[in-house]
Amino acid sequence: MDIGYRRGDLLAGDVRVICHGCNAQGKMGSGVARAVRERYPRAWEAYDATRRASGLRVGQVSWAACGPGRAVANAVTQEFYGDAARTGRVYVDYEAVRRCVAILDAAAGGGARDAFGEEIGPFDEVGFPLIGAGLAGGSWRRISGIIEEGARAFRPVVYVLDGVVPTT
Repeated sequence: MDIGYRRGDLLAGDVRVICHGCNAQGKMGSGVARAVRERYPRAWEAYDATRRASGLRVGQVSWAACGPGRAVANAVTQEFYGDAARTGRVYVDYEAVRRCVAILDAAAGGGARDAFGEEIGPFDEVGFPLIGAGLAGGSWRRISGIIEEGARAFRPVVYVLDGVVPTT
């Protein structure tokens, strides 16, 4: 399904489900992940509970019900973390993004549960940042193609603070 773009802050948006990228090291200390952790502490708690219970694996989604009308999908899209602009390394794992989108697609009809047993879904729209294309250094052209290809049961909406969609 084609991505819809909205100018503005994902965390202040009106989508019911937010999906952002995380690492498998149990850290949500920078970028969008940090903003999610600060705004939705329950998302951090679910991510940490998943880490403690079974470890975090790339391609996995740790769900969090974050109050009425809001859920967060902590998508483990990279093994390690860092600032690609500083290190020259790409951290995002494109196949992990593909697996996470497939998990979102399967959950859109309902039945997914967060780390505390609360049900997530059904939902028909998922809000994303430029997942994997910021600090993780991935190609937005490639990532957006993965999202569009995998989103069959939900409409992906990407929030861009400055309204500029990368072309690379």
